[in-house]
Amino acid sequence: MFTELKSHIIKSRVYAESTSSMWNDEHISKQMLDVHLNPEIDAASRKHDFIMKSVDWINSKIKSNSKILDLGCGPGLYATQLCRKGHEITGLDISENSINYAIKNSDKDNLSINYKCENYLEIDYQNEFDVVLLIYCDFGVLSIENQKLILQKIYRSLKSNGIFIFDVMSHQYFSNFQEAKSWKFEDAGFWRSSPHLILEEQVKYLSEKVILEKFHIIEDNRIECYQNWNKCFDTNEIKTLLDEHGFSVADIYSNVAGNTFNENSDTIAIISNKHD
Repeated sequence: MFTELKSHIIKSRVYAESTSSMWNDEHISKQMLDVHLNPEIDAASRKHDFIMKSVDWINSKIKSNSKILDLGCGPGLYATQLCRKGHEITGLDISENSINYAIKNSDKDNLSINYKCENYLEIDYQNEFDVVLLIYCDFGVLSIENQKLILQKIYRSLKSNGIFIFDVMSHQYFSNFQEAKSWKFEDAGFWRSSPHLILEEQVKYLSEKVILEKFHIIEDNRIECYQNWNKCFDTNEIKTLLDEHGFSVADIYSNVAGNTFNENSDTIAIISNKHD
């Protein structure tokens, strides 16, 4: 086990994959859903009061009765509110627990939302949506290759002059991010329902402007390593990348609640248009 642990704790290559998926782990996915639904914390989802402001802002930037594709929709926190504003929503998420919750919630509230448990990197829509959303900085979580792939797929998914709204971590966030290492023992918690040791690392990759939050979960006969990556951008990088994939930037904000852009903001929100 020592040899296995040693192989985990060396510095990872950029965007190295986790040893196991969090999203459909029976225990972790239930914990993740609980975090999504907690209105007071910015974790799997943003605080619910922010989400309401964000929905109002998004609604103000798109046409009435838009057909919207919400990528990484989680338990449907945005999709629910946008549907109530009269939009037609398709929500995709890789977590079965989150999608099942979203379906039950929409059925309870008599909302017609098309939820699918699906990896959004595998979408294959053609000229179908007025708006595509990819929010809570999911874009930077993707490897460079998958960033390009999702932009290609979003481009094909959108109708002519369709709108792509997303957000990313900024270079300011990267500057403020502190490298650290810590460990703790838990009898039960977010990662496991049984006793386990957690070795946690925060790592910066300077040349790539990428950060890593890495969790080694150690049990009696098992070690798993979960790696949460995020690429941090500046506005010029975003504009160049979008232009290369058929999009033009319409507006830039500090966040997806529409706050005026500030260089010191931790996030950048982008409204872009598909150009043919």
